Amino acid sequence: MPESNYDSLQDSKSASKITTNEYLTQCANSMTEELNLLSRLIYLNKNQHRNSKWYKKCVEAYRWSRRIIKLFSKPLETKLLMVTLSEFQARLLKGYESIIQIIARSAFMASGMCFVGSLARLYSISRCSMRFLENLKKVVKAIIKEV
Repeated sequence: MPESNYDSLQDSKSASKITTNEYLTQCANSMTEELNLLSRLIYLNKNQHRNSKWYKKCVEAYRWSRRIIKLFSKPLETKLLMVTLSEFQARLLKGYESIIQIIARSAFMASGMCFVGSLARLYSISRCSMRFLENLKKVVKAIIKEV
């Protein structure tokens, strides 16, 4: 039994049994859960790290996450969602790289690891969504060829 929405996204058997809207709703719910954690981390570290590059990248990831959650509610715009997800993943990796540089210097280990974990889960959710949309695209093309 999955413990959270995130765990159910990872289960490929459950992904094949649900509709596109249900899956995208699960993705949005999982991302919302992670966004709540990320917003709390951002709030707690705002005064101390406001001008640092890695903090700005995390805030940028937070903003992009909110944008993507809005796109999950519009399943007809799958091409826009896929482009936005791929850009989001690139930005998450840049944020990850900047945080790892701070952690490598043994600075802000606790908060840095929390941010890394949060960004990793957001990345994983976006990858699951991309895979689902790519498979959906293949199925639609196959159906169109048959007709």
